[in-house]
Amino acid sequence: MKTYLLILFFALSTLSCFSQKMTFNVDFSKNYATLDFLNNLSPNYPSNPYKEVFKNSKYDTKKYRDLIDHFAKINIFYQYEYPQYPYGNKIGGNTYFILGRNLIESKDLNEFKRKSFGIIPNHDLNKLYKILLEFQPIYDELVFEPCRLKFNQQIEKTRELISKVDIDKLFKQTIKFHESNWDFSIPFKLSMYPIPNARKRGFNATAFYNIAIAGIPQGFEDFEELLAVLFHESSHIVYDEQSLSVKKDIESWFKNNSSKSSNYAQLLFNEAITTSIANGYLYQELTGKLPEGNWYRNKFISNMAQKIYPLVEKYFDKNRTIDQDFINEYIAVFDKEFPSWMEDIDFVLMQRFVISENKEAYKKLLKNHRYSNINEYEYKLDALTIEKMKTHPITKIILVTDKNQHKLDLIKESFEELKEWKPDVSFEFTYIKFLKDKTYLIIINSHSEDISMLMESLSFQ
Repeated sequence: MKTYLLILFFALSTLSCFSQKMTFNVDFSKNYATLDFLNNLSPNYPSNPYKEVFKNSKYDTKKYRDLIDHFAKINIFYQYEYPQYPYGNKIGGNTYFILGRNLIESKDLNEFKRKSFGIIPNHDLNKLYKILLEFQPIYDELVFEPCRLKFNQQIEKTRELISKVDIDKLFKQTIKFHESNWDFSIPFKLSMYPIPNARKRGFNATAFYNIAIAGIPQGFEDFEELLAVLFHESSHIVYDEQSLSVKKDIESWFKNNSSKSSNYAQLLFNEAITTSIANGYLYQELTGKLPEGNWYRNKFISNMAQKIYPLVEKYFDKNRTIDQDFINEYIAVFDKEFPSWMEDIDFVLMQRFVISENKEAYKKLLKNHRYSNINEYEYKLDALTIEKMKTHPITKIILVTDKNQHKLDLIKESFEELKEWKPDVSFEFTYIKFLKDKTYLIIINSHSEDISMLMESLSFQ
């Protein structure tokens, strides 16, 4: 009887939760925009429109340049993980996003400082607060006021578009599909900010917690695309908020599939499924048609999202939850449509764990293969780091550039799959081995830090 009552209670709670309407607020946060302004003025950021307006202003003085340097030295990014979750399936927490949310949800910087006490060392928080306070009127004068008229129009157009579409229904469909969790009493916030003197078509977007952020160029007009991308970011959050048991189920469905590619298909899953939902299903709801051309800036994600769209559409239209059949069909699409990707080095290196004691060699690798969703790096090659690498179900790359014989022996001893391997240390080479965890191990043996030619010769043949 107690069990029945508990089940009934949770069922009624779920129904009550879904009867609440999801609220989407579109607004501007000067507090957060000032932080973004300072980030873009920092010495470690490349040239951008913010630096241009600042350099052409009366504020480009030693006083303010020193404050920008001080800001860049404040550590506001501390990270923590959720180790009980399957690897790569839960976004780690970090203090930068907590501070960002506090900036957006505070009416002024004094309230932000009170809310943020204890998140980072108080000495650093006070320095951050004072610099934000100093730069907020500068941001107002150089960025917001010149953009105000156009930017307000952009906000209103976004609000109008949201009011014409049943975002509540789509958001709840996404939650149901992912069997995820959401408190509908908490609104989802779309926080927009202007990018000065920028006529380009693209925009910046990210999301954390219940907030999506978008930096909008003055010349931007494609609000359907904007809303699709913001929904893309919010869909990542919904995926991330699956319970531990759901994430373990999905991981087991991928692992239990017999396909050689099941692990790499899983590594692509989060981005591919989110792109198919937001840039496909939502975009069609907004415009009455699917988008033309690429759905995402990465060809692997874009192509997979388009090929699985009929499967996603079927589940969404029937308001179904992801299950083992869905995962098996997803992997089958991957194997049928893109079998060559398993021998495409750009695809295989999208998620990687690299060990290299030579930082210059590591930089060469990054230069040749910039795009990655996951990029783990260890600078010490020893038994401990190799054991750590083996626990990560992503592509494993080991760069050997000195003491080659000793280090190749260590690598061979560490992997059961290499027991018959007989490398000739006198030659420079690349070696690729498919491991039992369905990931590739790539070993690069070089006699110098310049691995460019070896990287270019990487082949699965």
